[in-house]
Amino acid sequence: MKNQYSFLVLLFALLCNTAFGQRSYKELMKDNTVNFYEVCEVADAYFETIDKYEKGSGWMGYQRWKNANESKYYPSGDRSNEDPYFVKKAFEKFIEENPSSTEKYLFDDGWEEVGPGTIDSITGHYSAGLGRVETFYVNPDDADRVYFGSRSGGFWASTDGGATWSGGSTDFLFASGVNALTVSPTNPDSVLINLRNSGNGVTHGIYRSTNGGDTWTETNYNPDILGKGGLGSNFSVNEIAYHPRVPNLIFIAANDGLYRSDDNLETWLKVTNGSISEIEFHPTDDDIIYIYDYYYWGP
Repeated sequence: MKNQYSFLVLLFALLCNTAFGQRSYKELMKDNTVNFYEVCEVADAYFETIDKYEKGSGWMGYQRWKNANESKYYPSGDRSNEDPYFVKKAFEKFIEENPSSTEKYLFDDGWEEVGPGTIDSITGHYSAGLGRVETFYVNPDDADRVYFGSRSGGFWASTDGGATWSGGSTDFLFASGVNALTVSPTNPDSVLINLRNSGNGVTHGIYRSTNGGDTWTETNYNPDILGKGGLGSNFSVNEIAYHPRVPNLIFIAANDGLYRSDDNLETWLKVTNGSISEIEFHPTDDDIIYIYDYYYWGP
């Protein structure tokens, strides 16, 4: 009887995967066109097939997501009406009603760093506890100029080889994560970053700085023009890359394909489908470009 039950559970899991194009429950979590309770069915069926109490199984993360979201969609489970721009709109309203908040510090005496500044010991957990660097750049002509983007701490820059750092320029943008950046091969002060939500990785658009990261402006590659992105969507950008030798040529690797711009992101076109995570350029032939497509289920 136990074997028969296990077979039925496995069959149900397979049917759920087939019904949703063999997409994992983690993918369905990010797709607001899928009903909340349908996501739960796929997830519950999956966890019946593994030891969900084993470390790293994903069970606890799923339970946290379920607990945090069920009250939002009960009783219908319909997630399709969530506004992907509600964070942006709330931020714009806050700035409109509190114009002085655009100053660097919200408190009279500013912020005081309390650390930790070093990792004294690691307890065996996968996370050491000092945040995460997602991307970095070192100027090939000036090794003292370094930029990096962090998962939730925004953009940081150093002009003395990392001895000191300046940050905070992204603090009042719509999200706090920078997972991808690229720098013009002819102007190290011209920087592009992908601004993303640190929790689920969705993009809020690509932003440009022309002064080495001191200030930022939104490019035309943004949720309003794309028609996707922002919270409530599952659109993410994995890498941005200036061509090292062709002026103003930029490629963007996203979870739904590769995008190309030949006018420094004034305009852009989607040139491939797939889930693209990496871009590399041939060392001598400007016409050859390599990409990595991580979409598991094929075309």
